[in-house]
This record gives sequence, C-alpha cells and structure tokens, in this order.
Amino acid sequence: MRRTAWGLLAMVGSLTLGTVVAAGSLIAMRGRMDTAQLAAQPLSLTTILVACLDPPAIVLEIAAIVLIVLDSGQVGGAHRRLSRAAAVLYVLSTIIPAGRPVEDVLHMEKEYGWPVVHRKGAPDLVSHEISFYQAVVAFNRLAQAARIVFVNQFGWSRDRCGERMPADMAFTDIRKGSDLEFGQSIYEPFGIAQMEPLGSGALCVVSNVCGCVGFVHRAAPSDQRNIIVADYTRLPPGVAKGDYRAALGIGQAQRDAVEATNAQRVAAEILARLPHTTEAMARTIEEGYHISQDMSWEVVALDYLLPGLKRGLTGSDLQISRPTTYLPRLDEGEEKEAS
Repeated sequence: MRRTAWGLLAMVGSLTLGTVVAAGSLIAMRGRMDTAQLAAQPLSLTTILVACLDPPAIVLEIAAIVLIVLDSGQVGGAHRRLSRAAAVLYVLSTIIPAGRPVEDVLHMEKEYGWPVVHRKGAPDLVSHEISFYQAVVAFNRLAQAARIVFVNQFGWSRDRCGERMPADMAFTDIRKGSDLEFGQSIYEPFGIAQMEPLGSGALCVVSNVCGCVGFVHRAAPSDQRNIIVADYTRLPPGVAKGDYRAALGIGQAQRDAVEATNAQRVAAEILARLPHTTEAMARTIEEGYHISQDMSWEVVALDYLLPGLKRGLTGSDLQISRPTTYLPRLDEGEEKEAS
C-alpha cells in the first residue's frame, strides 16, 4: 500500500500545480481580455505558468496513476476483504411447527420472491411472524453491510424451501457454511443444537438462560473463543440481587437498556473473535472441533443421562467409560437391583 500513498501524494501535487496555473491566469486577465488572448502573448503570465507548471503537473498525474496501478494487487486484496465484510443473517423460525405445504412455498416464491419478500396473511406471515418481519424490514432499510432473510418454514432443502435451493441442499449445509450461529433462547432447559456448527468453525452465541451454558462451562476450556454467552438477564443498576420487590418493578425501559448494553458487548466480542485470515480460520475450526467432541449427544447420554438415571434408581453414582462403538448397559445384578 506504500505505492498507493505516494501515488495519492503525486495526485495532490498535480492538482496543486493545476490550481496555480488557473489562479495565475485569472490574475493576468484582470478583466481586460480572455485566456486565449493572453496565451497568444509570448511572455504573458499565463504562457509562462503553462510552460513551467503544466508539464510537471502532467508528469505527477501520470506517476500517480502508475503507482496506484502497480499497487493494484494489494488494493485489490483490500477491496476483496472489504467486499467480504458483509453478512446475511438467515432467521429460521416459524409459528407453524409442521411448516408450510410445498405447494404454498412454490406459489409464494414465484409470486413475490419468498422468503426474501413476505406478505401478511396465510399461507405466509401469521401471528407473531408479522411483527417480526416488520422489524426485519426496518433493519434492512438502515443496515449497510448486513441483511436479514426471514425463512418462516421448517426445513432447509428444495422440497421445503423452494426451487432456488440447490437440489442436494440439506439442513446440515447451513450449519457447515455458517460463520456465526445465534441461539438466543428466552427459556430452554437444555439444548445443544446451537453448538452443532462448532465443528465447522462457526462461532456460537447463546443466551445465558439456555441449559447448555452449564454444559459449555464444564466441557469447554476456560479460555475458549468459539462460544459467546449473552447475559440478557443481568439486573439493571440500582437493583440488588435477591431483591425481588425491586426486580418486579423493572420496567420496559430498563429491560431495553440492559438488552442494548449487553447486545453491544456481544457484538464487540463477535467482531473481535471472527477469523479474518486463513490461519485464524483453521485455528477456529480445529478448536471448535475439539470442543464439539466433548459436547455431543453421546457425551450427554454417557456423562449425564445414564448417571442421572442411576442416581435416581439406586441413590449412588455410576461411573461409565466412553466406548467407541456401543453404549454401556447395566449388568445382570444391576438390572435386578434396578427392577
């Protein structure tokens, strides 16, 4: 980028010399004659300025262009990095658990470009989807480097989401291709689906009320950078922990302030942790893969479910090693005891 800096400096010099020529011409005219008449005089101020300053100005301008072109590889790289500094947030959420019939999806897609564009009323937006899409539209109008696409359909394949989906698209593809996954639950006893993209190098942002947060603290290293926990239940200033009367008096304005403050913190962490180089991406994938191996459903069953069942049935802890090809089962004596 050093050549570009020198090129810009040369361009400034060229413009400066051109300005001096123009100013000298205006001074020389003094309202008596036009520039052409002055230029016809062999020793006029205009001809002297043009003769002395125009050639250096042209040389500087050519030099500026050459220097910037020579640096085009680096400039192009910068432009490519800037062009990648954009995001599309796909929101997969529907008020209809079974999803829309594919016939309706194909009709909406052809008629008005669903799911990028929506219309109020069945088979499209219903209930809370309407107000959410209004917020999406408002965001997209203001955002410069990000867009939200609201997919109010269950599934992520051509037979569920329309003809613009590749024929072999599957739900796992969006997890593999994501740089960031949000799981902003307002209540969820236990769920690790938000962690599934870890193995593909994505960052995962979950809310602190999700039951998997305790799982994260136990399974992931304390210095891990792949999972971000958003704490939207933090009490506002002036409300002491345990003071339920003060907590009940928290209004919408206070809740909005808490949410905005923590959202800014989470956004800053996301920007700091997203990989910007190939090497950083490789590290993110490797670290995410190792974390995901300790947060699989097999680990949930072996380290949590079965020991919990054992404690509930016998009142004692059950130590289970992790097999590679099968799940452990109680021996004959333990089966009789359990029964």
